[in-house]
Amino acid sequence: MTELNELDLAAIGKIQELKNATIGKAKEIYRKLAKKLANEDVENRAELILDAVQRGIEVNGGSEEVDEPVAKKKAAKKEPKAKKEKAPKAAKKSNGVKKPSKSAIPRIEHPLAKLEREVELTPVPETHLYTANLFGKKHVMVWTERNRSTGAETRFQSVNVSESQLDELKKYAKAEDLPAAVCCTVRVLGKLDQGYAIPLDVFSKEKAGKSGFNLSGASRKAYSEDGWDGIKFSKNTVAEKAA
Repeated sequence: MTELNELDLAAIGKIQELKNATIGKAKEIYRKLAKKLANEDVENRAELILDAVQRGIEVNGGSEEVDEPVAKKKAAKKEPKAKKEKAPKAAKKSNGVKKPSKSAIPRIEHPLAKLEREVELTPVPETHLYTANLFGKKHVMVWTERNRSTGAETRFQSVNVSESQLDELKKYAKAEDLPAAVCCTVRVLGKLDQGYAIPLDVFSKEKAGKSGFNLSGASRKAYSEDGWDGIKFSKNTVAEKAA
């Protein structure tokens, strides 16, 4: 059973408020979502789970439906009012060109890049950030990694990036006058599958939801053109110990 700390309890209280649920039900929802994480003891667990409840979408590749509020009242049925007959609308003029429906627009497919580029990450003291040589220049970056334990069918689901770390990234980049980047690693059943490094403005343009690292075909194509893909990341352990 997931052990709860102060951050967990604060998140549970927020879930109780959002879902109009009992404290027991809020804890049940929290623990259920915690089990969806690749690592239940991840540092920003409470933040990830609360964000998932607020958006009602996936946590680390798995989607979770949350019960409706237990105190929800059923609205009384009313007799439908008789509809007034409307005069027929005049036919719109057409220039003979039909716009394609959204369903008719083909989804962009983009192949995975070979993992041929290596990038060394140097930890930044007292933060969750790193510096690295990207695109021919030193960058400060936030890096996130996910393991798709259910297999390759979930490899292209978006990966959540901590909003607090993104705020920290922007603040540090401004203070140190460095360009900022967002990096992501995806593993499938523990095996390295994908690695990306993209400028912060590209991430902001392509992100899924509030702060998801989008892995759709269109986004991966943009990363290949405006950033780097096919990356193996490694940590500078000497610098990490010194930090």
